Amino acid sequence: MQLERDAPGFGFIESILNATDPDLSAFQQRGGKLLMYFGWGEE
Repeated sequence: MQLERDAPGFGFIESILNATDPDLSAFQQRGGKLLMYFGWGEE
């Protein structure tokens, strides 16, 4: 993998995996289920 050659292709992947958009309405409309975990043992 060469960064200069492959970097332009990462934009598409980033648009899918980027978790900064809090709008989950499309996910909900498709019947998506969201599982969340929160733990206190992170010392």
